[in-house]
Amino acid sequence: MPFKKVHLYVALALCCFAYVALCADCPRIKLKRQWGGKLSKNIDFRPVPIKYVIIHHTVTPECDTFLKCAELLQNMQHYGITTLGLDDIAYK
Repeated sequence: MPFKKVHLYVALALCCFAYVALCADCPRIKLKRQWGGKLSKNIDFRPVPIKYVIIHHTVTPECDTFLKCAELLQNMQHYGITTLGLDDIAYK
């Protein structure tokens, strides 16, 4: 095996190891359909690539299981749509 290929394989292995080591505690993003979310009443498409992303948080109890977190999201969406009259979760 040529010397350059060995370096490439070593670099690839190190990248894979670093990814696993660094992302072991990363949160997993779930799709709306996975947590039981309803479709939005209105979709406002944005140009790609998106220049900025805003991370929004709420004052809710912590959740430590997927089912508890899904229930919190469903309740937030229900409140935003039915009580506040919004198209989706109250993040605007």
